[in-house]
Parts: sequence; structure tokens; C-alpha cells
Amino acid sequence: MGASRLARLALAAALVAGACGGDTADNPAATDDPAAASAEHTGRTEVVTDDGETLAVWIHGTPATSPATVVLAHMRGSDHTSWEPFAARLVDAGFAAVTFDFRGYGESTGERDTRLDVDLAAVVAAVRAAGAPVVVTIGASMGGTAVLATADELDVDTAVALSAPARFGDLDASAPGLPADRLVLVAAADDHPYVDDLGAIAAATGARLVVLDGSRHGTGLFADHGDELTRLLLELVETAVAT
Repeated sequence: MGASRLARLALAAALVAGACGGDTADNPAATDDPAAASAEHTGRTEVVTDDGETLAVWIHGTPATSPATVVLAHMRGSDHTSWEPFAARLVDAGFAAVTFDFRGYGESTGERDTRLDVDLAAVVAAVRAAGAPVVVTIGASMGGTAVLATADELDVDTAVALSAPARFGDLDASAPGLPADRLVLVAAADDHPYVDDLGAIAAATGARLVVLDGSRHGTGLFADHGDELTRLLLELVETAVAT
């Protein structure tokens, strides 16, 4: 990543820190609704990938001063907004969160469903440039495949995949190189073939596998298991910080 990109991220982080300083009385977006609450903590910026695409990125909280920053990768047919409610929970718990649109989705340029690994690498590099001491990646469906496929190369502190296929496009997540104690796989019991793919990865690597009731997929798991899944993910971030 070039010096100009690092400078943009440093500036974005400073702007977010300033934007988050207001109190509720001065901010009509600050409500009890998780999606609305996340807007209180959000600053939009852009990250340029190594192959020249421009990704729209939203920073929740302040990576440099938070104990951990969680990068949230969305599933196919969705965009960054699918992670906004959980991003708000992370901020409420004292962490920072980063949501983004993969190329071709939302406000990002490029052809969709390609080079997810390059996109995720660019966002993680930007988060580290902003000063994040601990980086956790969590992805849903295709975003989870990207998280697993890049976990070793990016050397994230913890990688979590929700309902991820073992393969998506050119990405192969069947053998993530990250140590097993830093990998967590989550799927619904009746969400085939995704629960089967993650079960095979867990068996091959020793990664922790969490199987939830039902057939919800990706961030749709929050609809049936919101409290349970939120607690699990927050605990994983806390563990990443502690270790």
C-alpha cells in the first residue's frame, strides 16, 4: 500500500475520532435502534485495492484507541449494511468495527464476486495503518470464504466464518493456515451444504465449529439467534484481545 493511501487512512481515522465525540443530545441519529446507533459512530472513507478498484469503507469507533478492530465482510447479494447492527454492538462493547462493500457491490467499483481476497486484504491493511493493535475478521457466506482463505496470509488475530462455502470462485477455504485456536466456524444445522463444508474444515484443522438450530444463512443467523450469536462473537473478540 502506497504512502498516499496510508495518509488517507490516517486522515480518515482522525476524522472518525472527531466525529464520534458528540453527545446524544446533539445527534438525532443516536437512538436505541442498533442500526441507527451505528450511524453515530461511523465515518465513511475509501480504500484503493492493489489492482486499482475503489472500495467504500465505513469505520465505526476509532481503531487506534480501541483494544480490537473487527473487519466485517458481507455475503453475496448484500452489502455493508447487513453488518451495521452488529457493528453498533461492537462499538457499544468498546471495540471498533469496519464494514465495507466488496467490489461491484454498493458504492464500490469493479466486477462483483471477483477478487474478494484482494478486497479484504486492502481493508485489513488500511485498518492496520490506522493503528489497530488487534484485528479480527468475520465474514458471512462468500465473505466467510474470503476470511478463511486469507486468514494465514493476513495473519489476523482471529478469523470467524458464518455459513461459508469451502470454495467461492477462485477462493479455496478448505485448508486455512491460521492456527486452529484462532479459527471459528458457525453455521445452521439445516443450512446445507454450508454446514457440511464447515464441518469438514473443522475436522481437518481442529477449528472450533458452532452449529446453531435452523436453516438461516450468513448474517440471517442473527434473525433467529441474535443474542446468542452476538454474545459468541463478542466473546471471541474479547479472547483475541486477551491473547
